[in-house]
Amino acid sequence: MMLWVTLSTLPILLVVVWLYTVATVKGRFPTLKNRRICLLIAHPDDEAMFFAPALLALTDPALGNHLKILCLSSGDADGLGETRKKELVKSGMLLGLRNEDDVFVVENPDFQDSMTVTWSKEKIASLLSSAFAPHLANTLT
Repeated sequence: MMLWVTLSTLPILLVVVWLYTVATVKGRFPTLKNRRICLLIAHPDDEAMFFAPALLALTDPALGNHLKILCLSSGDADGLGETRKKELVKSGMLLGLRNEDDVFVVENPDFQDSMTVTWSKEKIASLLSSAFAPHLANTLT
């Protein structure tokens, strides 16, 4: 009898703990408002496969954020690079980007799409610093 009572109250207890956690933890995370945000991804479709919930939250019009996507490769390993770039733009728009120009795909031989190539961290850092902190770009190479 005691086991039955314990097992029957367990779901109620779990719901109460979950509700308490949601109510108290939500206020602890910072909300980004009126920010310029750049999402760096390796390939087209990464924005949807890994970051869709974050993008939908960050592009909420009430927050006033301006989000851009910087993609290091067109995903051309199978010769579908142009198609994948178009899909990336469409996906970005569906996920809340302001306009198609907010998607930029790097066309650089150092970042060719391949299952067997590892990109240089130093070259990625150099690319990012030249785009976002040009005055530091020469110190990283």
